[in-house]
Amino acid sequence: MQWLLLAIIVAALVFAAYRQPKFAFGLLAVLLVGLLGVVIWTGPGPGGLQSSGFEPGQVRVENLVVHSDYGESFRFQARLVNHHPDRLLRRAELRISMLDCATPDQQNCPIIGQVTERVTTEVPPGQARDIADTVFFGRLNQIPQTPQWRAEVVTA
Repeated sequence: MQWLLLAIIVAALVFAAYRQPKFAFGLLAVLLVGLLGVVIWTGPGPGGLQSSGFEPGQVRVENLVVHSDYGESFRFQARLVNHHPDRLLRRAELRISMLDCATPDQQNCPIIGQVTERVTTEVPPGQARDIADTVFFGRLNQIPQTPQWRAEVVTA
Protein backbone atom coordinates (compact mmCIF):
# COMPACT_ATOMS: atom_id res chain seq x y z
CA MET A 1 0.00 0.00 0.00
CA GLN A 2 2.82 2.43 0.84
CA TRP A 3 4.53 1.70 -2.49
CA LEU A 4 1.36 2.47 -4.40
CA LEU A 5 0.97 5.78 -2.57
CA LEU A 6 4.63 6.59 -3.20
CA ALA A 7 4.25 5.78 -6.91
CA ILE A 8 1.20 8.07 -7.16
CA ILE A 9 3.08 10.91 -5.44
CA VAL A 10 6.12 10.48 -7.70
CA ALA A 11 3.91 10.40 -10.82
CA ALA A 12 2.12 13.56 -9.68
CA LEU A 13 5.44 15.31 -9.04
CA VAL A 14 6.80 14.33 -12.46
CA PHE A 15 3.61 15.53 -14.14
CA ALA A 16 3.64 18.79 -12.14
CA ALA A 17 7.35 19.32 -12.85
CA TYR A 18 6.64 19.17 -16.57
CA ARG A 19 3.85 21.76 -16.38
CA GLN A 20 4.93 23.92 -13.41
CA PRO A 21 8.47 23.16 -12.19
CA LYS A 22 8.52 25.76 -9.37
CA PHE A 23 5.33 24.34 -7.86
CA ALA A 24 6.64 20.75 -8.13
CA PHE A 25 9.94 21.55 -6.41
CA GLY A 26 8.13 23.49 -3.69
CA LEU A 27 5.77 20.57 -3.13
CA LEU A 28 8.72 18.17 -3.03
CA ALA A 29 10.41 20.31 -0.37
CA VAL A 30 7.23 20.38 1.74
CA LEU A 31 6.86 16.58 1.44
CA LEU A 32 10.49 16.00 2.46
CA VAL A 33 10.19 18.28 5.49
CA GLY A 34 6.92 16.53 6.44
CA LEU A 35 8.55 13.10 6.08
CA LEU A 36 11.49 14.20 8.24
CA GLY A 37 9.04 15.45 10.88
CA VAL A 38 7.18 12.12 10.92
CA VAL A 39 10.43 10.15 11.23
CA ILE A 40 11.65 12.31 14.12
CA TRP A 41 8.26 12.29 15.86
CA THR A 42 7.75 8.50 15.68
CA GLY A 43 11.36 7.44 16.26
CA PRO A 44 12.70 6.29 19.65
CA GLY A 45 14.19 8.98 21.84
CA PRO A 46 17.92 9.20 22.48
CA GLY A 47 17.56 8.06 26.09
CA GLY A 48 16.36 4.54 25.32
CA LEU A 49 14.03 3.03 27.90
CA GLN A 50 13.94 6.09 30.14
CA SER A 51 12.83 8.41 27.31
CA SER A 52 9.56 6.48 26.96
CA GLY A 53 8.76 6.34 30.67
CA PHE A 54 10.11 2.81 31.21
CA GLU A 55 13.04 2.17 33.50
CA PRO A 56 15.53 -0.63 32.76
CA GLY A 57 14.10 -3.91 34.03
CA GLN A 58 10.46 -2.88 33.68
CA VAL A 59 10.22 -4.55 30.27
CA ARG A 60 11.70 -8.02 29.98
CA VAL A 61 11.96 -10.79 27.43
CA GLU A 62 11.27 -14.27 28.77
CA ASN A 63 11.04 -17.81 27.37
CA LEU A 64 13.10 -17.07 24.27
CA VAL A 65 12.99 -19.91 21.74
CA VAL A 66 14.79 -19.64 18.40
CA HIS A 67 14.85 -22.20 15.63
CA SER A 68 16.13 -22.32 12.09
CA ASP A 69 13.66 -21.14 9.48
CA TYR A 70 13.73 -20.87 5.73
CA GLY A 71 17.19 -20.29 4.22
CA GLU A 72 19.49 -18.38 6.54
CA SER A 73 16.72 -16.89 8.66
CA PHE A 74 15.62 -17.81 12.17
CA ARG A 75 12.20 -17.74 13.81
CA PHE A 76 12.12 -16.41 17.36
CA GLN A 77 9.32 -16.70 19.86
CA ALA A 78 9.32 -15.06 23.27
CA ARG A 79 7.16 -13.48 25.91
CA LEU A 80 7.33 -9.72 26.42
CA VAL A 81 6.55 -8.76 30.04
CA ASN A 82 5.53 -5.26 31.12
CA HIS A 83 6.42 -4.71 34.80
CA HIS A 84 5.53 -0.99 34.78
CA PRO A 85 2.74 -0.28 37.32
CA ASP A 86 0.63 1.96 35.05
CA ARG A 87 2.11 2.41 31.54
CA LEU A 88 0.90 0.54 28.45
CA LEU A 89 3.73 -0.93 26.37
CA ARG A 90 3.07 -0.33 22.66
CA ARG A 91 6.38 -1.27 21.06
CA ALA A 92 9.80 -2.51 21.98
CA GLU A 93 13.12 -2.78 20.27
CA LEU A 94 14.91 -6.05 21.03
CA ARG A 95 18.55 -6.99 20.51
CA ILE A 96 18.75 -10.69 19.67
CA SER A 97 22.19 -12.29 19.85
CA MET A 98 23.45 -15.65 18.62
CA LEU A 99 26.32 -16.93 20.75
CA ASP A 100 28.83 -19.68 20.13
CA CYS A 101 29.25 -21.28 23.55
CA ALA A 102 31.52 -24.22 24.20
CA THR A 103 29.93 -24.60 27.64
CA PRO A 104 26.22 -24.31 28.44
CA ASP A 105 26.75 -21.71 31.21
CA GLN A 106 27.03 -18.90 28.60
CA GLN A 107 30.11 -17.35 30.21
CA ASN A 108 32.57 -15.61 27.88
CA CYS A 109 30.69 -16.68 24.76
CA PRO A 110 31.53 -14.79 21.57
CA ILE A 111 28.61 -13.19 19.77
CA ILE A 112 28.59 -14.45 16.18
CA GLY A 113 25.37 -12.76 15.07
CA GLN A 114 23.28 -9.89 16.36
CA VAL A 115 20.19 -8.07 15.10
CA THR A 116 17.93 -5.37 16.46
CA GLU A 117 14.25 -6.05 15.86
CA ARG A 118 11.29 -3.72 16.49
CA VAL A 119 8.19 -5.44 17.86
CA THR A 120 4.81 -3.72 17.91
CA THR A 121 2.30 -5.08 20.41
CA GLU A 122 0.16 -3.77 23.23
CA VAL A 123 1.07 -5.10 26.67
CA PRO A 124 -0.99 -3.62 29.54
CA PRO A 125 0.72 -2.86 32.86
CA GLY A 126 1.59 -6.00 34.82
CA GLN A 127 0.79 -8.32 31.89
CA ALA A 128 2.67 -10.24 29.22
CA ARG A 129 2.16 -11.02 25.53
CA ASP A 130 3.70 -13.67 23.33
CA ILE A 131 5.61 -12.37 20.33
CA ALA A 132 7.12 -14.04 17.29
CA ASP A 133 9.06 -12.85 14.27
CA THR A 134 11.62 -13.92 11.71
CA VAL A 135 15.13 -12.50 11.90
CA PHE A 136 18.04 -12.63 9.49
CA PHE A 137 21.63 -12.40 10.72
CA GLY A 138 23.23 -11.98 7.34
CA ARG A 139 25.69 -14.43 5.94
CA LEU A 140 27.33 -16.40 8.72
CA ASN A 141 30.33 -18.52 7.77
CA GLN A 142 29.66 -21.25 10.28
CA ILE A 143 26.64 -21.70 12.52
CA PRO A 144 27.19 -23.87 15.60
CA GLN A 145 25.04 -26.98 15.87
CA THR A 146 23.49 -25.74 19.11
CA PRO A 147 23.89 -21.97 19.32
CA GLN A 148 22.90 -20.17 22.49
CA TRP A 149 20.53 -17.22 22.28
CA ARG A 150 20.09 -14.00 24.23
CA ALA A 151 17.46 -11.27 23.88
CA GLU A 152 17.44 -7.93 25.66
CA VAL A 153 15.21 -4.89 25.48
CA VAL A 154 16.96 -1.89 23.94
CA THR A 155 14.06 0.58 23.95
CA ALA A 156 10.40 0.38 24.87
